[in-house]
Amino acid sequence: MKINNQTPSAAQAVSAENRESFMSALRDSLRATAERMLEDEVNALCGESHRPEAGAEYRRADSESGTCYAEGRRETILRPRVRKQVGDGTEREHVLASYAVIRQPGNNAAAVVTALRAGMSTRSQAWANEGVMSKTAASRHWIEATAAKIAELRERDLSQTAFFGIMLDGGTVTGSVR
Repeated sequence: MKINNQTPSAAQAVSAENRESFMSALRDSLRATAERMLEDEVNALCGESHRPEAGAEYRRADSESGTCYAEGRRETILRPRVRKQVGDGTEREHVLASYAVIRQPGNNAAAVVTALRAGMSTRSQAWANEGVMSKTAASRHWIEATAAKIAELRERDLSQTAFFGIMLDGGTVTGSVR
């Protein structure tokens, strides 16, 4: 039987190191997946790398730094650029559909709702998400999520449910009572 001779503070340090190592690997995986999605879209538009097609509508145009949002964080990725031929013989930048999706801060909405359900205030969201999302955006996501839940509750079919009693709180009843 192996006995752990580490002091509690040393064990906590190892735990914190393991957590940071795990989170770093998770962020690396997120970046790699996002970059792979972008590369797949570029390949679909432009063909395989280093094999340009003569007269193709799209062409590769290098790459630059970009961002993606997921799980309450903003991550830096390498974004490929694509140029599209326009009818008059000129080119213009083509926005990749996958990049438009992964760069929306709304991808963090689920993480925000989870944090708010756990008791975090919307004011703390900007701090907790390292400025990725403002407290206004966090509040907006919370309102949308709760409105969807309320709509779901209101649309339930209660016709087959037997009630012993119903308590209404804060409701106003108008009309005559018989």
